[in-house]
Amino acid sequence: MAGPAASEDPITGLFDLTDRVAEAGPKIRRLLLATAAVIAVFLAILVYLLFEALRGSLLLVVLALAGVALGGVALTLLSESERFYAGFAERHRRLRLLQFAEPSPRIPKGPTPMRRLARHLARSNPRVAELLAAHPEALRIRTRRTADDDEVEFALSIVAPAGRARRWLGLGDPGFVILAQVGPEAPTPEDLDRFGRTAVGVARKLGGRLRRAILLRLRSGPMDDAVYERAVRHPVEVPGGPAVPIEVITELDDGTYDLVPHVIGVP
Repeated sequence: MAGPAASEDPITGLFDLTDRVAEAGPKIRRLLLATAAVIAVFLAILVYLLFEALRGSLLLVVLALAGVALGGVALTLLSESERFYAGFAERHRRLRLLQFAEPSPRIPKGPTPMRRLARHLARSNPRVAELLAAHPEALRIRTRRTADDDEVEFALSIVAPAGRARRWLGLGDPGFVILAQVGPEAPTPEDLDRFGRTAVGVARKLGGRLRRAILLRLRSGPMDDAVYERAVRHPVEVPGGPAVPIEVITELDDGTYDLVPHVIGVP
């Protein structure tokens, strides 16, 4: 006998609700784009009428200016709506990844620690997996770049370059960069800060925005509370984008990763 509806697991109900809203996402975005196109055509017509009206009727000039102003407001509101829904879709993606994420993920097979880490990143994040499937060259083991006049080598980099519109106009996909180094067994807060500053500068030269910065420990050992606090509560500021925590990932003897902090769905 089925239980009453009120006894449904609220977490499951929340996921089901967000799934239904997310399924309508493509249709909603198409409607927003179609509305924006109609308003853009309307504005173009009003601008033409405005130039024609300048030759004669003052009333037409006033009406055309009012129409252009209202059209501009409408486009701004549509842009805000699109950003809001894009943010919702991103949160929904992360919730779904969190729902099925392993608390202590298994270390995948691989010849080197960085190859294993790359496989873990692809396995735990569909966006990274899609990028590497379509562009295997996006993954580089050992990347040497200059940062603050010093040559720095990262043991792993995954780069999705910014789109042309982003490079030329500052609009569109900013791309993403994931950087990793083998860290000391007992890192200090200063190690995390130094790594974060260098990663931000190098990511900019790689053509994308830093989204993950990982220090990989090859053996477990005690980690000072100050290091844990720095990793969890003091992310690195990234110009023009969200702050990025410095992740300390440790290969444990039982074949699992220890993740501090446990970052899911980024990028």
